[in-house]
Amino acid sequence: MVKSDARWVACALDCEGNISLSKHKCKKTHCGYTWQGGTAITNCNLDFIKELQRVIGFGLYNFNHAHIVNGKKIYRLYFSPKQTAKLLSQIEPYLIIKKKHSQLLREALPLVLLGMGGARTPQQLERLLEIHRQIRELNIGKRHLKYNGMETSG
Repeated sequence: MVKSDARWVACALDCEGNISLSKHKCKKTHCGYTWQGGTAITNCNLDFIKELQRVIGFGLYNFNHAHIVNGKKIYRLYFSPKQTAKLLSQIEPYLIIKKKHSQLLREALPLVLLGMGGARTPQQLERLLEIHRQIRELNIGKRHLKYNGMETSG
């Protein structure tokens, strides 16, 4: 990806995207859950999503199942864990808001992928839990903000 495209995609991810690491219940695993890490960029303009996909060269969107929010269709461009690793390696230098999210998820993705075909050590699992906590804290932010001495939900 050329530098100008990488900057544009980084801006889109910073402003319209999500970087996440999550646990999902799974009866097929010995621990009862599995990990999923990835990225997505959402927008109400399908042409914008299509252009992102063209510039990036990969990613999946389904325009037949757009979500409706405030009467607008919201389209989402998803990236698999392997695609996420490739994408973040190309745009991380240009991320501003989500740079720390990217660094954490890039550390976690090899451990996520390891669990798909093998076993993680207790130390690797502990690190995944810590990265999950840190990314969640970055995504959620502080729940309460202080305003003139009063706490308000944020």
